[in-house]
Amino acid sequence: VRNFATQGLTDLLPVWLVSPETMAVLFPAEPVFDLVVMDEASQCTVEKGIPALLRGRRGVIAGDEKQMPPSRFFELSATEEDGPVSSDEVLQSDALTAESLLVLARQRCPHTGLRWHYRCVREELIAFSNHAMYGGDLFTIPSTATRRAPAALEWVSVPDGAYDKGANPIEADRVIDRVAELLAEEAPMSIGIVTFNIQQRRVVLDRIDARVEADEV
Repeated sequence: VRNFATQGLTDLLPVWLVSPETMAVLFPAEPVFDLVVMDEASQCTVEKGIPALLRGRRGVIAGDEKQMPPSRFFELSATEEDGPVSSDEVLQSDALTAESLLVLARQRCPHTGLRWHYRCVREELIAFSNHAMYGGDLFTIPSTATRRAPAALEWVSVPDGAYDKGANPIEADRVIDRVAELLAEEAPMSIGIVTFNIQQRRVVLDRIDARVEADEV
């Protein structure tokens, strides 16, 4: 990688997913990439993050400052000169002195915060953190697991469907039936139909034209 990074390797493989340590080992100490994205920067120490950022012309540092700072708990080892180091001393030292790459960049770079939270199956799980740590500023996506929320997806079985030269007329008929059902509702929604290929698209459009002509009376 060091020999060919600037000789076409990044043209063949433009996107690399590596750890900061691997980035510093593999690539030469020069801007090899147009953009380096440091994800989970709140868990990355400054001395590990800076060498990785130097491999790019521009950088994006992403993370959540509400998370715990990086810890060297599994990196520190006792030496004969320093004597044994207890786990409590390591944790206390990290809590008081550790500074992440995110904290360093926060005071020196333009900042944009994300406000949407979507990772909880049940919205109630993030409610406490939202108000206790984020000031209630997070927009949470309502869960589909509650009784109040309608199902986000609906599966319609077409057991007798069969393909013929890339098209499935029976399935197209069921699609049009479903469209007719939706349009017959009191407040019909806008509808988009996605087909697997151009052949199926033609069949669906033909079925729509036929249904329109049949329903004109």
